[in-house]
Amino acid sequence: MKLLMSQTKSNCLFVFVMYYYGRTVKEVFVCYRSVERITGKSLADTILSWLDVVGLSPLDTRGQCYDGASNMCGARSGCSTLVRQQAPMATYVRCAAHRLNLAVVSACKIQVLKNAKKCALKILPGSLHSQLKGSISSTKQSIAFSQRQKC
Repeated sequence: MKLLMSQTKSNCLFVFVMYYYGRTVKEVFVCYRSVERITGKSLADTILSWLDVVGLSPLDTRGQCYDGASNMCGARSGCSTLVRQQAPMATYVRCAAHRLNLAVVSACKIQVLKNAKKCALKILPGSLHSQLKGSISSTKQSIAFSQRQKC
């Protein structure tokens, strides 16, 4: 089992579990947990208590995946370090999705790319443009649904 948690601005941790089953890797959204503080200790305690509540042993955890913030990956008091004290096989890996998001956000600030996006939307065929809008709408619905799910 690999535990992935994503922190939001409203102090929620989204819990995803990745596991190997039937010769394939599965990754599923499980729930989200509200946290009062976002210190490494508070987040690690939340993760470890969640594992306990659902009956999973930290010893069975093989990986952790978080963003690169110091509260998540700090060598002394980061969440990954504190979780690893209870789950020694849970190797920390920096989340590629967070890195990609940072790159996209930076790229979107570049004026040339902003102009290219506007041009692309003008020249897209009607059906492709409506499909794009439809996928954005379904993504918003998925996010709204997942926000209603709680552990």
